[in-house]
Parts: sequence; C-alpha cells; structure tokens
Amino acid sequence: MASLAPISCRVRLDDAVFTRLIQGATMLKKAIACALLLGAAMGGAHAAEQTWKLTWTGFDQIDGGWWGKAPAVWNPNKTLSTEFTGSDLNGNGMLELPELSHLSINTGNGAWNALACLGTSECKGEFEFGPNNILDFHLKQFWSTEYTYSEAWFHVGNTFGSRYTSTGSIQSEVNYAWTPATTLVVVAPAVPEPAEWAMFGAGAAVLGAAVRRRRKLGHAGATGAVG
Repeated sequence: MASLAPISCRVRLDDAVFTRLIQGATMLKKAIACALLLGAAMGGAHAAEQTWKLTWTGFDQIDGGWWGKAPAVWNPNKTLSTEFTGSDLNGNGMLELPELSHLSINTGNGAWNALACLGTSECKGEFEFGPNNILDFHLKQFWSTEYTYSEAWFHVGNTFGSRYTSTGSIQSEVNYAWTPATTLVVVAPAVPEPAEWAMFGAGAAVLGAAVRRRRKLGHAGATGAVG
C-alpha cells in the first residue's frame, strides 16, 4: 500500500497557532487528530494566560510613631489580597516575575499596580509562585522629598505596612503581621470538569467508530465487486 502524504492540522486560537503533521492519515483520521489537537491547543492557550487571586484575612496590627510601637493587637477583619496573571513561559513549573502580565496588591484601599511599580526605581522586589499555591513575594516601595521619607512593604508570610519619616524621625507607622490564625483563600483558574472530559472522550469514540464503519463498508464493497 502506498504511503499517504503527511497532513498538516492547523488550529488558530487568538494569536497562537498550533500545527502538527500527521503521517499516513485518512480524512477521518485527520478529523480525529485535529479534534485532539484542538483540545490540546485550547488547553495550551488557557494555560498560557491564567489568573490567580490569594486573599488573607486576620493579622496582628502593630501601630507606631514618634512615641515608639504599641503592643500587637489582633485584627480579625483586616484583609490583604494579591492578584496576578501570567504563563509559565520557560516550562519550569513556576510563575516568575518576568512571566507576569499583571500583578496587583490590595490592602483594603483599592488595588495597586505592583507590576508597574516594579518597573521603576522606586520599587524593589521578587516574585515566584509554584505548585500547591506556594507564593514567595516581597516588595518594597519608597519615595522621598528633601525632608521626608516614606516607604511601604509587602512580604508574604511575614509583614506588610507603611512608615512615614520626617526630618529623620518616624511620624507614623503601621505593621500587619501574619499569625497562625491568618486564613488564606485561593481563587485558582478553572479546570475542565469530569463531564467535559467525558464528552470529549465520547466525541473521539464516535469518530473512531465512524472510521471502523467506513473500513467495513469499503471492504464489503470491494468483496461485492470481486464477486
């Protein structure tokens, strides 16, 4: 039997193009292969740009100023959240700062664009997000005038807060510290439901059955022609 020419299955999703050569494929086999490729492409495009949101609630609050620091007071209603969007471009199973398209922090006064800040000389920080929702993220912002110096910081698992200094003396400061009682809620990207996988498998099975039926009909027709 002469070998069939390779068939190119090309699927476009947004700006991504997925192409695969399928050796020795009939048209129905191509339909199956392209359906599988489409599923893989959709999964790849989804994974290429995913968003997570992590929200912590409950911190020890430590106020301070020129008089010093007050004792820590448990604040059960204080919340902190960070939201980020990105893709694992280097395939190492981690999201890192250069791979992010969005990164924001909200301490209860509205979302703040941390990614834009990190692109300036007023911010320094690092970001790494890995399996099991393990986040290593710390950032420090600072700005000053001739007589004043202000800074804000955010260090997951440690503290976040701000400090205002004038003529070398701390005028106001607030710290929020993580404790064992701090809770975390993670909103992660959606994953396919089992029913969706079952529907995809059923569709592939139908296409496979069509291939086998066509083979049988073709064989019967050939036998009848010979008879």
